[in-house]
Amino acid sequence: MANSIFLVTSVAVTSVLALLPAHASRLTLDTALQTVISENPDLKASRADVEVARGRLLQAGLWPNPRLELMHQTDKPFRNEGDYSRSAGLRQDFPIGGRIGRQKDVARVDVALALAELNDAERKLIGEVEGAYYGLSSIDREIALVDRLTTSVAGLVTAIEARHRLGEASTLDANTVSLERQRLEQQRTLLETERSTKLSELAAALGLASSENLVIEAAPPSPKQPAALASLEDFALEHRPDLQQLELSVDRAKAERALASAAAWEDWSIGVGVQENRTVLEQVPAQPRDSALLLSLSVPLPIFDRNQGTRAAARASELAARDRLNGLALRIRNEVAARHPDTVRLAQTAQSLQEQALPLSVRNLEQARDAYRQGQINIGDVIQIERQAFDINMSYEETLTRYFNAFAALETAIFSRVDLATHFATPAISKHGSARGH
Repeated sequence: MANSIFLVTSVAVTSVLALLPAHASRLTLDTALQTVISENPDLKASRADVEVARGRLLQAGLWPNPRLELMHQTDKPFRNEGDYSRSAGLRQDFPIGGRIGRQKDVARVDVALALAELNDAERKLIGEVEGAYYGLSSIDREIALVDRLTTSVAGLVTAIEARHRLGEASTLDANTVSLERQRLEQQRTLLETERSTKLSELAAALGLASSENLVIEAAPPSPKQPAALASLEDFALEHRPDLQQLELSVDRAKAERALASAAAWEDWSIGVGVQENRTVLEQVPAQPRDSALLLSLSVPLPIFDRNQGTRAAARASELAARDRLNGLALRIRNEVAARHPDTVRLAQTAQSLQEQALPLSVRNLEQARDAYRQGQINIGDVIQIERQAFDINMSYEETLTRYFNAFAALETAIFSRVDLATHFATPAISKHGSARGH
């Protein structure tokens, strides 16, 4: 069972990457998320912690070992009259009050707690990878935008050279275009530096040794409106692992209290054995050997120590966990409620820029270029309109970046990628706990 308790996507991810050329690792968002779940070292360590908890569950259900008791008594070192007594037997401790069952309840909750902790780490890491991926996609689009403007400026150089031959353009026009090209080259260098840093961070999260030749495959995404706020809040409260952790903390406190009550009666000890002895008396004929069956029972009485302190501590832990649970549920609602309107507004702004400002800037730029070729405006006016179009495009890209950052934060807040999380077949908790299976 332990070998089949969970499924990871490492085989699928490895198969996908194996099909790629050796000189490049191309990642879609889905492949990146699958890779981080299966390959991230911290998550691997957390999965090992779940196995540790499962080992403790196995140990919690074991009975104490029986004890072999041997005894031999003789007077040989002293008077050596032939007196002796020997016995052999077995002694077994018997748990009373369901202690082992209650120990297993606590251990089961610990397994579920370890899994919930793993899932919460996965939730946060998925959010980080989504944010990094969207950020890299945005940088790639900004670099492409700079390249397009650089190509456009190169076209202006050709136009200036043609007009210069006709005596219609000055050296000042050429210098203006040259400075604009240098500005674009500097901006591209800064973007490449930022991209390299983010790629290294993403590679580390994915468990890759290097970000060299790591290529992000992403078509320009289109912003979309999130679902209704109420449905997102309900989804978050149902699936957030940190909330499940606190629910399980309540269950654990209940299970500990039940264990403390069961452990108030310590184990009864039952022994069974045989005894043989011989007694030699002076001036009495030799006596035959006596044999006997030995039975013993030891019952600890819970008079002074009835685990009162442990039970009181468990009750206090349960109350504290319930208070933390209520507080976290409120914070989750507030977090989702804060992320939702930001995502809605940024989606609307991006859509407005895409449908209105961007097409207008393209038309305006085309008209300015035609006017310059006809000698109606100077090169400075064209450069200014080029920059205006560039600024509008960059504003759109920045809006997209902010939108996807808000979108990723909202998805992290509700744990929308719960399907990627590790799912273990955790045992059900008895009536003393209510941990839900995952």
